[in-house]
Amino acid sequence: MNAGTSRTYVPTGRDGQGFSDGFRRACERIAADPRTPKYAAIDIIMWLMLTDPGILALKPATLMANILDRDDNQIANCWKCLTIAGMTEIMHGYPRQALAVFQKAVAVVKSDTGSVPAWLTSRVDLAAGDAAEQPRP
Repeated sequence: MNAGTSRTYVPTGRDGQGFSDGFRRACERIAADPRTPKYAAIDIIMWLMLTDPGILALKPATLMANILDRDDNQIANCWKCLTIAGMTEIMHGYPRQALAVFQKAVAVVKSDTGSVPAWLTSRVDLAAGDAAEQPRP
């Protein structure tokens, strides 16, 4: 029931739980395929960021940037892209940088849709808490 493809999937952080390496490799190929619409690939990466504890091995932010031809304008106007970047920052232990990127994502999605997904605001709150606990350089 707690397989990565289950509608009730909840990551536990245990090794081997969730997605197989084959599944991750397949998603990476789909996302990197030039025939895949760019924003569909971003959706795949976002989904993996939210569900797959082994996602960092795929270098999601780099993959996303490459899909968008490293076009800063496209990335800066894509709230999912900014969220991927923020999640990557927090996973690497940079909560201040993550908070700044998450805040940009919130501004973009709010401008686009008029609302912000609850899961995104929860990540902003987590990053803010982590940033507050981190000693100043």
